Amino acid sequence: MKNQDGKTLHFVSHDPSEVLIDALVPEKNNSNVFHRVSFKASVIDHVMQVNDAVSALVLKSNLTIPVAHPFQKLREMIYDPDLSAGQCLDLTPVTGLVVKDALVPALTDEVKLSGEFNQSASLMINAILRKPGTNEVINCSFSAAAVSSYEPLVTNRTKSGSAVAIHFNAAVRDPFGTGKANLDMPYDDFIALLANAKNKGSTTLDLCAMFVANPDKYGFNPA
Repeated sequence: MKNQDGKTLHFVSHDPSEVLIDALVPEKNNSNVFHRVSFKASVIDHVMQVNDAVSALVLKSNLTIPVAHPFQKLREMIYDPDLSAGQCLDLTPVTGLVVKDALVPALTDEVKLSGEFNQSASLMINAILRKPGTNEVINCSFSAAAVSSYEPLVTNRTKSGSAVAIHFNAAVRDPFGTGKANLDMPYDDFIALLANAKNKGSTTLDLCAMFVANPDKYGFNPA
């Protein structure tokens, strides 16, 4: 990524789907022998409750991993992780032998709980962002999951007279270090493009290309 002065910028967006999880799982034909495995949160299909003290991770491969945590705690650890603590979640102390005898119920095949998390967490947005209150812009990529909210702005700094205010999650290293940035295009246009990308299951929404193709419609007004 480069700014308007041609300087290379490094922007790291922490994506919950990229969190690495360590856990203990039994051998297929020997439930008394456990092996440590690592996988990304993006391969989790859903979290389910087993009882008051035990819940489980069900992977897209249908592998079920009991975890000695109540449902709400495990749900928050997976879908709202504390990214400031790093990109690895070690569940080995609460998996394996300590939950060996947990009876995990089988759910109907029609149950599918992962859609919203997986769609938003995997979508990367390429955009030209502007530091609020200035004409300082950068090209960057960030995960939709790194954003806490979007809101419309009316401003004379843009060619369209409107913009999108982007508010990043507190644990995310955002491009300007302020927790927010502006996207110089109409809010309704952006929301429609974002919804369309999620509905299609796209992995990337390239707004930079749109800015280049529509220089008189999108972008800031340097005057």
